[in-house]
Amino acid sequence: MYPRQPPTCSHKSTRSHAIAALECTTTVMTRRPPFKREKERERERESVCVYDICDDMPPTLYMRARARAHTHTHTNDNCVDTPPTRAVSALQHHIGIALRRMGRPQEALVQHQQALQMFIEYHGPDHPSVATSYGILARVLTETQDVEGAIDATHKQLKIQSRAFGTDHPTCAETMHELGLYYLKQGRHDKALFQLQRSLEIKMKPGCQNRGQTPLDIAETQEYIAVIYQEQGHLSKALEMFKSVVETKKKAYNDDDMAYAMAATYNNMAVVYQKLGNEERAREMGTKAHNIFLKTLGPDHPFTKQTSRCRPPFPWFQIY
Repeated sequence: MYPRQPPTCSHKSTRSHAIAALECTTTVMTRRPPFKREKERERERESVCVYDICDDMPPTLYMRARARAHTHTHTNDNCVDTPPTRAVSALQHHIGIALRRMGRPQEALVQHQQALQMFIEYHGPDHPSVATSYGILARVLTETQDVEGAIDATHKQLKIQSRAFGTDHPTCAETMHELGLYYLKQGRHDKALFQLQRSLEIKMKPGCQNRGQTPLDIAETQEYIAVIYQEQGHLSKALEMFKSVVETKKKAYNDDDMAYAMAATYNNMAVVYQKLGNEERAREMGTKAHNIFLKTLGPDHPFTKQTSRCRPPFPWFQIY
């Protein structure tokens, strides 16, 4: 097992070399003869690991990946062009991931767009893998401040998933949740609320919770709905939803880590109580939030200082 040590060269430089290795491997993998495909599939699987260098990839594994890319380059000079494969598409995504971690979202966007086109060529336009690729592309588009583009990509993702799995599948619920958040970023509260409510309705079904959904997934959607209600001025609805969030989070966390997760919710409940004119309950919720932040984060943390007054006006913790 490799020691968890960073590479000896500078982290930024090593990341750049890793991306170069991936790009080199991706280029030569699209030019291979049929009789070499089986052997190169094994090489492809190993070279996919290169993007992990963005964290703490051991130098020996990095050099092995570079050597494999070099071998590809010099053994396939006479190869004829072949159609792009799924592995090549995956490598394009991994290059994009590395570029995103380096803070280069525009370059990452190009890689993810190329990967999407390869997936469409390889699988066809209605395959679930294409839907996943649309979802990755949407996240990158939000990083480049193209939220409208992210919404369009997510709609395409949801359309494919609905055909493949049915509209009440947990995968569709997660995509609806993401779509609601993109609308929320634009301030389009009605559309955001519609998508989040659809997502919550699916997540609350008993069968859905047996297929990968957890109470924490439900609580997250509930909390966003509560925030929208509060911003729309529907304070009673917001308060009821925040109470549901508290109950759901109690199911999601154990006693040791539940407290910190509840602090922001208690604080935002204090804001709603304050607006409803119930100062006593507002103080109670505000004090709970402050005590949790004090215990878990210490007295010098900004959250602890923001809630230290334990009386109106309470700060609002934005969750998106």
